[in-house]
Amino acid sequence: MLYKIGIWLYTAWALFIFGIFLAFALPWARFTAWCWGERRGLPYLLRYCQFWAKTWARLIGLRFVVRNRELLDPKQQYVFVPNHTANGDTFVMVAALNHVFTALGKKEVGSMPLMGYLFRRVCVLVDRKDTADRRRSVEELKKRAGYGVSVLLFPEGTFPSQPDVLLLPFHSGAFRVAIELQLPIVPIVLTNARQMFSNNKLPLRPCTITCIYTPPIDTAGMGEADIPLLKEQVYQRIAAMVLEHEPLFNGTRPNPHWTQVPDAVS
Repeated sequence: MLYKIGIWLYTAWALFIFGIFLAFALPWARFTAWCWGERRGLPYLLRYCQFWAKTWARLIGLRFVVRNRELLDPKQQYVFVPNHTANGDTFVMVAALNHVFTALGKKEVGSMPLMGYLFRRVCVLVDRKDTADRRRSVEELKKRAGYGVSVLLFPEGTFPSQPDVLLLPFHSGAFRVAIELQLPIVPIVLTNARQMFSNNKLPLRPCTITCIYTPPIDTAGMGEADIPLLKEQVYQRIAAMVLEHEPLFNGTRPNPHWTQVPDAVS
């Protein structure tokens, strides 16, 4: 009983701090749009969101272990492709990464009270069931990358409903964006992120989340015909790393969607 009370008090504290940062984010979002325009003001708004996520995490005891940060050039734009494990993954990535980025999100989050406005500003929202809208979202991501920010896409599209599924099949959008922009693609592995939310519901729990960079893959000179091989290469790399580092799997559980192709791993 005492543990449950403590966890809910912790959750209340975390939500209170989150709300304070949100209260500052909304006028800052409007100011950046008024001062520089929605797209040119985007990097300034993203920097605030990064400060918000990192500071909030510190204040509530949420710890991030980031490995292999030295693999990345802080001045280089990238297309980041992490595995997707839980609802809070995008916020986790904002807190863990030093690069500012725009991300692809589900259109439903745009209708959330207050947060919906921020999501519409910092993310490209897409109706995943609409083919034309998916194409539009890719073009919008390319436009935003033109303002000097990196791009983040979860290639699975969503997270598995069952925690014992290693990875869902990858969509091609992230790889098409990387190739069309000729930007290096960086596979990222998140582990232990599910511990922040139990079954993706409140209450929150303090935990340590690990973010592991893997070496960037150069897409210079690649074309559309290279998308399937690039997608398989990234899938195999992330799958192997999740099996090795995610405590849920302990290096032993296979994924029914996972077809091992050793030659595709770089």
